[in-house]
Amino acid sequence: MKRYKEIILFQNGSIGDFLMAVFLAEQLHTSGCTSRITILVPRTSQFLRTFIGAYPFIRVVEVSRSKPISVLALIQFLRPKTLVVLQPTPGRVPRHVKLVAWLLTRLPGSALLGFEDSDPLVKKLYTQTLVYDTNVPFLTTLHSIAMALGVEQGMALTPSIKMVPDTNILAHLDLEGKPYVFIHPRGSSEKRSFEADAALEFLNALLVQFPDLTFVISGSPAEREWVTTLIMQSVAPERCVAACGMNGTQLAALISNAQLFIGVDTGITHLACFLKVPVLAIAHKGTANWLPFYHPGAQVIYRLQEDKEVHNDRAYLNAHLAGRLKPFGNVPVRECIHAATEMIRAMNVYKI
Repeated sequence: MKRYKEIILFQNGSIGDFLMAVFLAEQLHTSGCTSRITILVPRTSQFLRTFIGAYPFIRVVEVSRSKPISVLALIQFLRPKTLVVLQPTPGRVPRHVKLVAWLLTRLPGSALLGFEDSDPLVKKLYTQTLVYDTNVPFLTTLHSIAMALGVEQGMALTPSIKMVPDTNILAHLDLEGKPYVFIHPRGSSEKRSFEADAALEFLNALLVQFPDLTFVISGSPAEREWVTTLIMQSVAPERCVAACGMNGTQLAALISNAQLFIGVDTGITHLACFLKVPVLAIAHKGTANWLPFYHPGAQVIYRLQEDKEVHNDRAYLNAHLAGRLKPFGNVPVRECIHAATEMIRAMNVYKI
């Protein structure tokens, strides 16, 4: 295993990808591959830093072409024995990103690890090239990076994250001592999100069936109005709490203290899985290799677009991939209600 003075992980700034990068960083650090890791992101660096307070060896640096002065920060990384790892993506990594990564590895002892794509420059720029197989779980892809670096021994099979939750948010939202279910109904794209009518039907069904439970509805700052409207239109707005624009430590507190987390295929759902809470993941138009089957406490429900039936097992998904990514459809709201109801009852969150 080669040791580096610093490892730089290029990331896109999304929560799910960032959490996976933190997990990989911890494994590389624990193995002795490096003592210092930087995660480069093009956006949301201030928010993402709230997830790494327990990792003094990790830093987050924002570099964006829209902020030319931030590009100057890259000069500090031009030093010997630096490893740069480019994020795997189903498409092509932009050429300017490849070139920046290559420039950062021009000094002795440095290397650039990336994944194959259709760009002919890949063979000329990368020191080591891997294959991104979207038919296998993304976690397996992370293990392939570790294996390529010779540090796969002892790498954790199930990802987690160390966080110090900001429990003050529980008192602020009047949730102390209350059993509640945390619902994250919106994803990073519209297609992965609950439609407004479906979200209302889903929430109302749970409010009626479980009158002793509170429901926390979360969203980004931009989704505050959407969440507020959902709550005000529900059958019991007094038992709903909006949690929009929370930072990482506040989210950790709210999720860790929930009886159950319910979310779509998005980064906050991965956070819940990393925090080891019970999870119902509803994969509206999800991405096969990103579904959180890695978490033993998660139930994942999905529907392939070509199917009418909803499934919750990895075996069916693997059997029907047929060597290619198949499109997912939405999970019918009645199936979402059924899965949530059964999970709440089975966990004794609500006493019948």
